[in-house]
Amino acid sequence: MLFRRRNKKFYLPDVIDGCKRRRQLDQKELYENYANFAKNICLRYAVNEIEAEEMLSDGFLKIFNNIDKYDTNQSFDAWFRTIMVNSAIDYFRKHHSKVDFTDLDSAKEIHTNDIEFDLISAEEIMAFIQRLTPVYRTVFSLSAVEGYSYKEISEMLGVTESAVRANIFKARTKLQVWISEYMARQTII
Repeated sequence: MLFRRRNKKFYLPDVIDGCKRRRQLDQKELYENYANFAKNICLRYAVNEIEAEEMLSDGFLKIFNNIDKYDTNQSFDAWFRTIMVNSAIDYFRKHHSKVDFTDLDSAKEIHTNDIEFDLISAEEIMAFIQRLTPVYRTVFSLSAVEGYSYKEISEMLGVTESAVRANIFKARTKLQVWISEYMARQTII
């Protein structure tokens, strides 16, 4: 082969510098190296792959437009994750804002048993999370996966803390029921 593509190692500081200079090759390289990481974040908030792809595109556009604001003394992965989560929240607000949140007063008390999550794969858990309504999926992901407090989530979404608490409770309850039923079917087979 006459023209062989040089196998250049990915060196994040150089790629970031190239992105700051708006070099398309560096933007492409950042995208190729971070797309899977970003898509996994988006899938936690999306109804399906198409929504996740839209969130992913929006997020990378924000990354490229705001890369000058990245502080090199901080973790790039944390900065990147924050922008992708915020892009998912923005998408939720734009496309699912008419969905009602359950208030704490209307949430029923449901007792469920703990589930042994080590018996189920991450892909199976993700499939259950994606079955949740947009509200439940968003508040559950922000709380359980990203680690935001009820107060932080309520501020992000513009709802009361009690609504966030009730919706997280209902999301967990639904997940526990679905996973329990799934596990019961697996033991029968």
